Amino acid sequence: MDSIKQLFYTRNINETTATLDEEESRHLTLSLRKKETETVFFTDGKGSVYSGKIGKNNLKNKAVVLENVQIIEFKPHTKPKTGIAISPIKNVDRFEWFIEKATELGVKHIYPIVCDRTEKTNIRLDRMEKICISAMKQCLNSWQPIISAPKSFKEFLQEDLSFEQKIIAHCEETSKSDLLDFLLPNKSTLILIGPEGDFTSAEISAAIKKDFSPASLGDFRLRTETAGVYCATIMNAFLK
Repeated sequence: MDSIKQLFYTRNINETTATLDEEESRHLTLSLRKKETETVFFTDGKGSVYSGKIGKNNLKNKAVVLENVQIIEFKPHTKPKTGIAISPIKNVDRFEWFIEKATELGVKHIYPIVCDRTEKTNIRLDRMEKICISAMKQCLNSWQPIISAPKSFKEFLQEDLSFEQKIIAHCEETSKSDLLDFLLPNKSTLILIGPEGDFTSAEISAAIKKDFSPASLGDFRLRTETAGVYCATIMNAFLK
């Protein structure tokens, strides 16, 4: 993908054509001022990158149709599966910043979890997905992270989570290891990050009973969104 400078997104792909939605079409025509028959590159967010040519006489349409569509690359996941389960925070802008950076750093699954001390319990899933798509295109990634619908912490622990390493990062002064000391590089990994007031003792105990290992993220207390980006960075760097 070294020669690709701009990546669009659509799931509306047929055998030889693809249709961009209104927002993507407006960006293509008004911001970038693309011309008829120009080649456009786009992804379905599932690992594939396609090329297509802007069809004639449809640049004024709200949904631009691309013709002669061909798949030019499929990029499989090369690293173990990664997930971050994180509490939404009151400052929406900061939480959206985390979503953006986690996408850029290749986190594959994001799970919003509502904990006992979570202050903001409702988030717009459609808004989070748009941020993921925008960040994915910006860094020329062809994999869109999966964002699950928010669940209570208790409900989340009941899920059948197929991760080989499960970690809960918390600030309580209890026995725990530094994240870097026991993170194995070839294992799928899920990390839990609590709200701004941290997990409760009961939540930490419940997670440990579900085979989550307690971990420290260092000597300083991090904001929730900073802890999320820190964990995303560590997983991107160390999981091979």
